[in-house]
Amino acid sequence: MRSAPVCTALLQFSITERIIYKESIMTDKPVNDPLLCRKEAARYLGGFSPDTLAVWDCTKKYDLKPIKIGRTVRYRQSSLDKFALAQTMKEKKPSKARKNRCDEDKLAQQ
Repeated sequence: MRSAPVCTALLQFSITERIIYKESIMTDKPVNDPLLCRKEAARYLGGFSPDTLAVWDCTKKYDLKPIKIGRTVRYRQSSLDKFALAQTMKEKKPSKARKNRCDEDKLAQQ
């Protein structure tokens, strides 16, 4: 079996840069979408703890689309932007306990 020819110019880049390059060729994603480490991503989202992002990834609570590179985890800035936008667009529904209290308050005022 012959191996694919290796582009020697690509070898001078870091693993992260190579992944961005390969994905930009295989898809139509922009090349300038930076990858952030977990600590940077937590800070970018507004002061979350990096451990919080780790828990979200592990429990699949939110799909931040993490990219694993060896032992490190990276997040696309565009994925974090989509997550932040989705969280701000959600309507806050009152809990049942709060709704019941509001109904009781209305009845008491009558």
